[in-house]
Amino acid sequence: MILDDVLYDHTGLLGHLAIDRAMQQAVAEKAFKSGVAAYEALQVFRNTYGYRKRFPRFVDSLVTQNILSEEAAVRVVKAYYESQIPEAGLIKPFERARDTLQSLSQSGYQLGLVLVGKEDVQRERLRALGLQEFFPHMVFVPSNPSLVQLTSAMKEICRRMMMQPSSVVFVGRKVFYEIKAANKVGFVTVRMLHGKYASVSPIEELELPDFQIESIEQLVAVLRLADQQVIRPKIVAIGGGTGLAILLKELRKYPADLTAIVTVFDSGRHSGALRKYLGILPPGDIRNCLVALSDSDELMHKLMTYRFKENFMEGCSLGNLLLAALTDIQGGFDKAITSLSDILNIHGNVFPATLDDTELCAELEDGTVVVSEVNVRSPTIVDENGSTKKKAPIKRAFLQNENVEAFLPAIKAIENADIIVLSPGGFYTSIIATLLVPGIRDAIKRSAGATVYISNVATQTGQTDGYTLADSVQLLYKYLGDNSIDYIVANNAEPPAEAMEWYFARGEQLMLPTKEMIEARRPRLLQGKTFEDIEANGITKEWDKTPMIKHCGKMVVDMLYRIIDQEIEDMKRKLKLGGHFLFQPSIPDATLATAPDLTRTKHVVPSPRAGTRGPALSVTRTNSGKRSKKLYTTRQESISEESDVANTADTNTNT
Repeated sequence: MILDDVLYDHTGLLGHLAIDRAMQQAVAEKAFKSGVAAYEALQVFRNTYGYRKRFPRFVDSLVTQNILSEEAAVRVVKAYYESQIPEAGLIKPFERARDTLQSLSQSGYQLGLVLVGKEDVQRERLRALGLQEFFPHMVFVPSNPSLVQLTSAMKEICRRMMMQPSSVVFVGRKVFYEIKAANKVGFVTVRMLHGKYASVSPIEELELPDFQIESIEQLVAVLRLADQQVIRPKIVAIGGGTGLAILLKELRKYPADLTAIVTVFDSGRHSGALRKYLGILPPGDIRNCLVALSDSDELMHKLMTYRFKENFMEGCSLGNLLLAALTDIQGGFDKAITSLSDILNIHGNVFPATLDDTELCAELEDGTVVVSEVNVRSPTIVDENGSTKKKAPIKRAFLQNENVEAFLPAIKAIENADIIVLSPGGFYTSIIATLLVPGIRDAIKRSAGATVYISNVATQTGQTDGYTLADSVQLLYKYLGDNSIDYIVANNAEPPAEAMEWYFARGEQLMLPTKEMIEARRPRLLQGKTFEDIEANGITKEWDKTPMIKHCGKMVVDMLYRIIDQEIEDMKRKLKLGGHFLFQPSIPDATLATAPDLTRTKHVVPSPRAGTRGPALSVTRTNSGKRSKKLYTTRQESISEESDVANTADTNTNT
């Protein structure tokens, strides 16, 4: 939430002081003969444009009219935002603000603030209000920030809370600014109808809040109602390589909170070289996932995937180099990922499985131990005599350092997931490698989310030679635990024989469902064609990489969303029965004593109902995420505080 006009009366207590300072500066700059004349000019501007155009736009208009020079305009705007620490002594919190925050905090909600302005002044205001104890998470942004700066601050709050955006409720006052930014990030949005900005109406979809309140204590009722909104599934996809990136690129088109947890044990190609010579974690798979989730333009996409083609730079990935540079500049691989995520404006999160550097190893059936990911996936090994021979089958995989620590945000994402996807890719080098990180494996076991295994279309020479689909499932049980898979998504179609000649010549074979798997009740099998169409002469070979049969993202995600739809229906049934399928803090019933009657409506402007106690609360509800509000018709129905509100299952959202 923000501070001004949400937790105290900024408009009534401090807003006029900012105007006074700016008007005095404008008179000093000889723009007006008196403060009265300056106020009159501002009032004309307000009458024309309302509060949608903020004070700096008024100053811009004075420059356009040659009333102020550009240099003088900068000084006037600075005076407007140059709030003083002693002014904080004038403010007091809204009635029941402290009680509401205390109730939410005691009920298990995390509370955070986005504070706009000078940090020392904002801290002093919070101290004067006596509310600092409730806000362990605070992000500061400079005065008059851009929309980009504001959305970055909101994303940072998410990271500090280790929460998905759709699990965060944001309370703000300006629909064209704070609410718009929060909607863009993916928060549940609550507009506070207090102060000078309460008169500003939304004019575009991103400005539409999910809820509107007139006093802070109404937030309690909002949090209960938020749980009734359609569930936006939290999907965690685990793996690496091309398969994970293909899956993410298609998943981002759907309304979901996405997190990719990526293997970081790659030791081949350009990633391996950077790991060896710069001592950083391999960036290649991380880069692929960032690009897949990116909302950047085509040129940035080309830059991130560009590989140099000649001389000593051949095969070097520009995106990998950018991550390497950011690791050095920002002081850590995780910080580099965060920075590049913001640059690319990704939809979701990309986390490394661990920040610890270690090697993936494998013990073979003949007793040989191979070290390093590139050797684990290689179909051959070099013996003690220097001769190359076919590698024996893999008996088990392990990490050289078996005590690596999982990346904490990755653990939290898995624990809170509704769906956990083991993505297609290198069976040992991507999926099993990630499951070998103890914290990742344990988090999957703890999570209430359904685990979905998306099988590769065919075996992989050097990793899964001779495996059947059933074999791969049994091996996953070996590393993850018995009956740990809830669903399997598998291919049941056969490509044209001529298209498979190259693969068959390498000894690879299709991994098709068996009759027993089809008839089994658990794990449930979803089958269909999952691969891209393959032409007989159309095998695509990436730089220094073994060709493979690639999944068709759309076909796979179509099947995956059948699972998601089923899981969402299960969630709804459990919530309707009063179950606690998700973590739901309990708000003391006493807090509801002041909750108003509420009206659920598609409209944004609240419509008080005759004969009800207290103000009405406008609530926007959608069926497929915030961006789809315009698709649904108006629907109104009353909810009395004695019945539905008091008995609604508690929410798992945070403010």
